[in-house]
Amino acid sequence: RVCHSPTGYGLGQTYGTSAGTQDFDSVEFTDVAVIIGANPASAHPVFASRLKKRLRQGAKLIVLDPRRTEMVKSAHIEADYHLPLKPGTNVAVLTALAHVIVTEGLYNEAFVRERCDWAEFQDWASFVALPENSPEVVGK
Repeated sequence: RVCHSPTGYGLGQTYGTSAGTQDFDSVEFTDVAVIIGANPASAHPVFASRLKKRLRQGAKLIVLDPRRTEMVKSAHIEADYHLPLKPGTNVAVLTALAHVIVTEGLYNEAFVRERCDWAEFQDWASFVALPENSPEVVGK
């Protein structure tokens, strides 16, 4: 499928395989799902049906997308938050979110130390902690 080409390429370059990074069952254990610039209802219907089931059970949904997709609001579900970003600002908003997570200490340091290169994480955290690296271009 065309929709999987960029994902497959990115996963292949990053992990050496284009296989998915989680299984479909993992959505059954999520408390919060974040969808950025995608519409699983049309592009990934099997995943979307499982996610919708979990949302009806009480999980929260945050959608970052300029479009008002089926995942924002439909007959059976409604996103808890819809952030209608300006097209092309995904990286800026993710950097801004990372800025808040780092500057407010909202990450699990033990988890990061166990699974990441701590020195590389600190370099990245220093970058995103600078306000000038979090441009305010994402809102309408």
